Amino acid sequence: MSKITGIHHVALYVSDFEKSKKFYLGLGLKEHLGWGEGDNEALMLDTGAGVVEMFASKADLPAAGRFGHLAFNVCCKETVKEKFDLALSLGAKEKSAPATIKLEQSRPYPIAITCAFVFGPDGESVEFFYCEPLK
Repeated sequence: MSKITGIHHVALYVSDFEKSKKFYLGLGLKEHLGWGEGDNEALMLDTGAGVVEMFASKADLPAAGRFGHLAFNVCCKETVKEKFDLALSLGAKEKSAPATIKLEQSRPYPIAITCAFVFGPDGESVEFFYCEPLK
């Protein structure tokens, strides 16, 4: 039996702490726990099913290729577009517009997903993701 019970958090280093904080709070994440100040400030943002841990960083940020993307699960297909539009209104840049994709080769049976991507305040790739319930 696995003693791993899930993913607790994903760490994100940001160059403009206040801008990123405003962006993620604007998407609906909630302040959970914070510490430090200035260049050492950190904040845990609760998604309801895990945490985004955000750190102020004046140092060079890691290359984007080292971090694929941050995906937020949403309740329905319509919410993918709502969150995508909200992110754009908060200053995000479009990466790919909302689309529903049928995964014919998925196992054990085909499913459909709806997703959209934006670039967040530091260029991080952020996905809004919905998957139809599995049978």
